[in-house]
Amino acid sequence: MTTPPVLLVERTLVAPLDRVYAAWTEPAQLSRWWGPRGMSVAVLRFELREGGHFHYAMRSPNGDEMFGRFRFIEVDPPTQLVWANGFADAEGALVPAPFPGLEAFPLENLNTLTLEAAGPGQTRLRLRSTPLSDDPAAHAAFAGLLPSMEGGFGGTLTSLEEFLAHGT
Repeated sequence: MTTPPVLLVERTLVAPLDRVYAAWTEPAQLSRWWGPRGMSVAVLRFELREGGHFHYAMRSPNGDEMFGRFRFIEVDPPTQLVWANGFADAEGALVPAPFPGLEAFPLENLNTLTLEAAGPGQTRLRLRSTPLSDDPAAHAAFAGLLPSMEGGFGGTLTSLEEFLAHGT
């Protein structure tokens, strides 16, 4: 068995802990910042509970549509969320990554979001992601995409920062 690769993203956000947690756990807020920059997000299903799902559609400016899904594993307000996520179809069933050459990419990845107060009006965010698979090919595919995922999550968290600062 290979050691799974890890994506780790950290930010200090200028917003109190409860506000950041709400941005992650209230569908009306989440839809305003989640996903790759430039994509709009529609929340199709949102059940914030262990075993619940967040199923969403992402649409690019040119009209291309993709779907994703979270399966919540642990919900510990307001400091932690743990979920498995992957690409999905319109009904919410998991599907392989919809990009050529990524056939080995894990069907699901395990994500742990940790939030902690970091001073007056600030929250420290830590997001850890790793393949939810023991397959060495899935580990290699995940590791090969680390720079892209770092950029993608970086853009998503920049959108979160803007949302927290301006409510848009």
